[in-house]
Amino acid sequence: MSVNLELTLEGKAQSMFNLVNIDNKLKRNYLEELYNSGIEIRDTAKLILRSKVNPKWSTGKLEESIDVAFNPNVPSMRVGPDMRMAPYAEWVEFGHFRAVGDYQSQRGRWWEGHHYMEEAFLTQKDSIMNSIKVKLANEIRMYTMQPTKGGIRIRHGTELFKGTGRLISGVGGL
Repeated sequence: MSVNLELTLEGKAQSMFNLVNIDNKLKRNYLEELYNSGIEIRDTAKLILRSKVNPKWSTGKLEESIDVAFNPNVPSMRVGPDMRMAPYAEWVEFGHFRAVGDYQSQRGRWWEGHHYMEEAFLTQKDSIMNSIKVKLANEIRMYTMQPTKGGIRIRHGTELFKGTGRLISGVGGL
């Protein structure tokens, strides 16, 4: 019994380029969508806070301090108030006991927080994962793997199918 194995280098360079390219594009798309999700959480938190605070007592500093800290190298994202700008942010979020008040009877009573960050995260939590999935799936659809005599060819589809306006995977190069 004999086995005939044929290995060719035709198309390998383009396939390797496409393989590295898909890795880079997926990472970039993931980081972009993660950052965009942080922006949505931030904006939602600001809207919730604005709707709950009493304008008579609000200076706007807490709302201004809510921001997105993003590190693409880790990757990590932090959304919340900058405690240097608004050191009272946790009391507004979670609540606190009153130390002073208009009336002696209000001392020591619990003031419930606004929970603006908690509500923002809960509002956006499902859409974050879905938006990341959709963005990565759309990028992956642009690539196809074709079996060849010598292995697998990875192709990137960028050409439109005649008259339909649809992208066809595996057609064309980068």
